[in-house]
Parts: sequence; C-alpha cells; structure tokens
Amino acid sequence: MYCDLLEERCYSSYLKCLQVSLDVPQEVRMWEDFADCSKAIKDGGKPEKHWPTIAMLTQKVVCAVEQSASDGCKTKKMQW
Repeated sequence: MYCDLLEERCYSSYLKCLQVSLDVPQEVRMWEDFADCSKAIKDGGKPEKHWPTIAMLTQKVVCAVEQSASDGCKTKKMQW
C-alpha cells in the first residue's frame, strides 16, 4: 500500500497532513489511465469526452492555489 502525503502550507494550523491510501502511487494510476486512453485512440477509438473538462478544472484549481500562496494564503473565489 502506498500513501500520498500533502502538507498544507497555508492551513498548517488547521490541517497537518492529508493521507490517502492507494494500491499504487497516484502517479502510476495517472500513467496507467493515460496509457489506456492512448491505446483506445490508437485502436481507432476517440478520446473520452470528460477529459478536456477535467483538465480545465484542474488547471483552475492549480492557478487558484498559486494565487493564494502568492497573496499570503488568502481565500480565492473560483468561477466554474
């Protein structure tokens, strides 16, 4: 079993760490999913329709976290 630990810089007094138990590291799952998607496309299929939305939402979260960290860890509102 693998565990990913995330230490929250902005909320260290509120949350020391978040532990998620996985059967393999998160990065392995990501590459396995990417390989499955790539193989499906190579075999004549089409990309799954939800990935562009997931990619954009992930980028919005990453940008909000970066802005918050740069601004003294202030809460940022996000538009979905």
